[in-house]
Amino acid sequence: MLNRQLPHTINVKKLAEQGIRLDGELPVGRLQRVLDSVESAEGQVYLELAFHKDEQGVRVAKGNAKCSVNLLCQRCLKPLAHSLEANFSLAFIYTEAQEEQLPDQYDPVMMLDDNVQLVDLIEDDLILALPIVANHTDSGCDISQYQKKDIPELNQPARENPFKVLEALKNTNLKSSKTDSSK
Repeated sequence: MLNRQLPHTINVKKLAEQGIRLDGELPVGRLQRVLDSVESAEGQVYLELAFHKDEQGVRVAKGNAKCSVNLLCQRCLKPLAHSLEANFSLAFIYTEAQEEQLPDQYDPVMMLDDNVQLVDLIEDDLILALPIVANHTDSGCDISQYQKKDIPELNQPARENPFKVLEALKNTNLKSSKTDSSK
């Protein structure tokens, strides 16, 4: 089944029973938590999802989602275009007992009924695909404005240690105590 614009809500039981494949787009504006995690994002999320039942009869969906976002480079603090891609393998379960029997290859999705918001299925995986620290490649960052030579406080000569006077007093007291003990 080829959809350009994907639905808001899907029935996973129906899709898995029929072995339906969804290919299409979602406006990135529908992914509010992704938008909250990035500097900006426009355009579409391209999504491929294949629903089926596995050997154990578990309803699963495998697929990927791709979108482009702008992050803030943590080195130069300028925008950084980044392509997000998340691959996922989801199993739709209804009880905790089903979760315990689930193979490790699947991420469990606890269902209350057969309908689920499509955005809820993919948003977590896209957030997890974000880099821990966003930065340009070394050649892509203009950090010359942050070099040490441009910071006036670093170019000043070293100040005299204010505790040097105490050290001199301590040394004087040690010398006088040694001369007193030798008498």
